Amino acid sequence: MLPTLVLMDITFTISDPTIQKGTLLKYTSYKVVSTNRANSSSSSTSEVQRRYSHFLWLHEALRTRNSGE
Repeated sequence: MLPTLVLMDITFTISDPTIQKGTLLKYTSYKVVSTNRANSSSSSTSEVQRRYSHFLWLHEALRTRNSGE
């Protein structure tokens, strides 16, 4: 399993790297699961598949946004 990140009441888990074969290139996708436990009586979970390039984009956007802090 890859990293798990907890922010406030939301847990993000990244797992299941899978090599996808596109028309011309191969790429790796990952399962990203977020669980929101803000309400103590219930929780909601979302699951998506994301490519490695999406993480690179997110990292760059966060770094740019927070560069002055």
